[in-house]
Amino acid sequence: MGDGFKYRGRGLVQITWKINYETFSSILGVDLVENPDQALSLETATRIMLHGMRGGIFSYGNNLAAHLSPGRKDYYVTRKIINGSDRASIFQFYAEKFEGILVRMKK
Repeated sequence: MGDGFKYRGRGLVQITWKINYETFSSILGVDLVENPDQALSLETATRIMLHGMRGGIFSYGNNLAAHLSPGRKDYYVTRKIINGSDRASIFQFYAEKFEGILVRMKK
């Protein structure tokens, strides 16, 4: 039996493959290779998601800064960071609603 099942999708962004578990082990200082289920903990899953999105790890250089800044908010294209354009319009809708709530709360 290979490593496919051991390093199946886990966490908020469903990291897969041993090489990705090794990458995030190194970044986070958590041994995900020996304990892949650690990627299921909310703290670790959140850290994986944030580092991956900020650092362009999921989509080879495609990161948050490329799509979101004070003068630019392209929520539809930002979805490409994780899972391409799958349900991008839904994510755009929720991001815009969430941003609206935050703006109203700030007032």
